[in-house]
Amino acid sequence: MDQGYKGEEMKTKIVLIGILPILLMSLIFHVYGEELKILESQLNKNSITGVLQNPYNFTIGSITVRAEFYDKEDGHLVGVRDFGSVTEDELKPNEKSSYKIPEYAGETESFPKSDFVVKAEGVDMTNMEEVSFEELIGDINNLSSALQSIPNVEIEVAVDENGTRHIVNKTLIYEDNNTNN
Repeated sequence: MDQGYKGEEMKTKIVLIGILPILLMSLIFHVYGEELKILESQLNKNSITGVLQNPYNFTIGSITVRAEFYDKEDGHLVGVRDFGSVTEDELKPNEKSSYKIPEYAGETESFPKSDFVVKAEGVDMTNMEEVSFEELIGDINNLSSALQSIPNVEIEVAVDENGTRHIVNKTLIYEDNNTNN
């Protein structure tokens, strides 16, 4: 290698079209999400169950529940289960709902044998507007068209003798197979 990097070269292809929708959805829920109050949590044989409450003076909807597992000794995160379900779709101020997080929610392994914390968030439904099915399909089509115009990026990474990774080249790959460095 003429850049002075030693070690094995690796190539990673990042496809922005596949990653961008996921990033947009997580951004929406984290920017606009309201944290709900967890009143009870218990670890059962194959699930975590409990009760949560809306502590706000407005209605909360689109509620998501997840369990985070932490190492008992050093406190670092060792697992997440983020496909929990809530009994109620929306909670008015101070209303409660039960929840359940199955053991294999998004995972193939059993719950980690560690401490856990349950977290729940939802969206303020006060100023939500109803969107027709036709409007939703139109928005999805517009997003699909915009995402198709984003080129793929191929990044070449070199690993030095210390295991440190360095980007040594990037290439934009367009649908007509032309490339720009």
